[in-house]
Amino acid sequence: MKKHINPRLMQAYKIGLPVLCFVLLFLLCSFSLAAVTENDAHEYAVGSISSKTVTAPQDLVDEYSTAIKREEAKQKVTPIYSIDENLMTETLNKTKSDLDAVESIRSAAEKSFRDYYSSLNLDTKKFSPENIKWESILGENGIRGLLTMGPEYMTTEDTVAAATLTKDKLAQARKIIIDSLTLYYSEGILFEEIEGITEDIASQLSDAGVFSSAQGSLAMSIVKNNLRANKIYDQEATEAAKEAVAESVGEIIYKKNQNIVQKGEIITQAQFELIKQIGLTEDATTTIPKKIAAFLFYLIIYFIAFAYLYINDKEYFEKPKDFLSLFLLVLLGVLPTLITRLIDTRICLVYLPVIIGMTTLKRRLSFAFAAFLSIILGVLHSNSTEFIFSAANMRYILCSLAGSYVAMIMLKKQQHRREYVWAGLYAGLANAAVSIVYCLYMGATGLQYVEYIAIGILSGLVCGLLSVGVLPIWEGLFSIATPAKLLELSDPGSDLLRRVTYEIPGTYHHCVILANLAEAACNAVGADALLARVSAYYHDLGKLTAPYMFKENQLRTANPHDELPPKESAEIILNHVKNGVRLAKEYKLPQKMCDIIEQHHGTSLVYYFYMKAKQEGLEPTEAEYRYPGPKPQTKEAAIVMMADTVEAAIRAMSLHDPEEIRAQITRLIDGKINDGQLDECPLSRRDIVAITDAFTRVFEGANHERIQYPGASK
Repeated sequence: MKKHINPRLMQAYKIGLPVLCFVLLFLLCSFSLAAVTENDAHEYAVGSISSKTVTAPQDLVDEYSTAIKREEAKQKVTPIYSIDENLMTETLNKTKSDLDAVESIRSAAEKSFRDYYSSLNLDTKKFSPENIKWESILGENGIRGLLTMGPEYMTTEDTVAAATLTKDKLAQARKIIIDSLTLYYSEGILFEEIEGITEDIASQLSDAGVFSSAQGSLAMSIVKNNLRANKIYDQEATEAAKEAVAESVGEIIYKKNQNIVQKGEIITQAQFELIKQIGLTEDATTTIPKKIAAFLFYLIIYFIAFAYLYINDKEYFEKPKDFLSLFLLVLLGVLPTLITRLIDTRICLVYLPVIIGMTTLKRRLSFAFAAFLSIILGVLHSNSTEFIFSAANMRYILCSLAGSYVAMIMLKKQQHRREYVWAGLYAGLANAAVSIVYCLYMGATGLQYVEYIAIGILSGLVCGLLSVGVLPIWEGLFSIATPAKLLELSDPGSDLLRRVTYEIPGTYHHCVILANLAEAACNAVGADALLARVSAYYHDLGKLTAPYMFKENQLRTANPHDELPPKESAEIILNHVKNGVRLAKEYKLPQKMCDIIEQHHGTSLVYYFYMKAKQEGLEPTEAEYRYPGPKPQTKEAAIVMMADTVEAAIRAMSLHDPEEIRAQITRLIDGKINDGQLDECPLSRRDIVAITDAFTRVFEGANHERIQYPGASK
């Protein structure tokens, strides 16, 4: 008795396992991408020896060297200043005004002197201001009065010095000061030049040789307190001039494939900056956003793939073994790619899982699988600099897609092993065609053309050869009914089919006719005709355990069932399904064939022995005389069931008229429908009509007329 399993737990398991596989696969690819992109970065440093030759991936502007060259040009630009003409006028007027004030002080002092000497009746004709004791003549109040006549910055000493000047000396001092200021202002005066100009004017006064130190100090005080800078640095104009000069400096450009640094060469600062510019020495600020982008891109692709599978092929979630096969197919693409990436990124082994997927998956799913695998392997080939947005990575994705689809188109429905090699070769040729376009776009050399073409063709051919060896292992691991495997099993010389031929010849003859019926019906409704045909050869495999207990094999012997109770006979008949499944698994037949063997009677009633038991006065229950099932779950299993029923009945009735045959086929199939045997398979009413037509055509062909030879009537 089977242990009851909570339906919710079972549903969680069916969904949880695929989700877990997707998550593991997503993490594997994500971490692998992170690891391989880290390996792309070599240890480059200024002053170190380069471990490899680095070339420009495309025409490249050397931003660092160009910036240095432009900065040097900027430094040679002379600063631009603007001159304030109004300030010159203001300063000169103010200076003249202060000198006029000095002249007023000098005149007032002279008048005081003359008034003082006149009051004493002294002669004032001989006036020499430099030799007069002005403190005694003017007194404290007089000096204070003169002080108020001059500029605010004048001191008592300056006032006395002004009194000591003669009119001629003051005129001479005025000329030296005004002329010097006029000259300097016309050229422009910077703030930092004020002190030097003041000292220069003082030097001119000193060189005149007629001024005392006190008088020179007065002149210096006037200059210092009036001199202001009128030459102002124009930052905006200067920067504009620098930028104009910098723009005129041409860019330093490295041509595509030009060496930036050679292997063994000591790396300069300029070379290091250029290596950094092309992304071979990225820091966290640049790599982290790109890795996040790769992570999100992977997440989107995996989500779409998961949703597509769940919506369009939900049965993979019902059969963990089938999903595990799909999961390992993706790994069969990812793991070799991680290896070949280290050897040469032009090697493309995506065709190996694609060819296997074409033979093990539904055709629609295999096309989606090829697209999914091409994209994730293309991402895995990307580097940390350009992610997938580079010509090389797009070439890989396009080569993968083109080669995969060409291989799948070239694979026929019923494949021989050699066709895998041809499919791989066609994939390689498609790869080479895309590579030629890529080389043309990139301006490759003749040698590069040869390399890309050779690697493309070899990639496809190697995948084709590997698939021949890998596919039988895959068939054995997952019990998959590939077309090539089915063709091998249909060979009459195979061990198990030879046993059927010799040990149960009547059954074998029945199986051959049944196979023709099943194949025709499957072709009519779009089911797998090869699977149904080969399964038909083996559907009664269980009869090998007791050949003579079945009527078709009782060629020259009595029927053993005549001596057995109906219940015992029924058990023998019922057990041929269980024994058939056991033998099928023992001989490692594909799971789909095992399912058809198990389902080809569904839960049908062994009607003959059930009625015999009733006729003998027994009280049989239908459950004792019904097959254990399950009922057919697929179109192929249902068609084999109907063909089995129809073939046995039509042969037993020896019908030849097409209308009678069709009517009998319809009645037999309706009986299966009414018994509920087709309730769980995806056949429609239209399919049933098509199957009836197909069966009728096969029987019409089997009942063809032959020419009568002379003497045949005797």
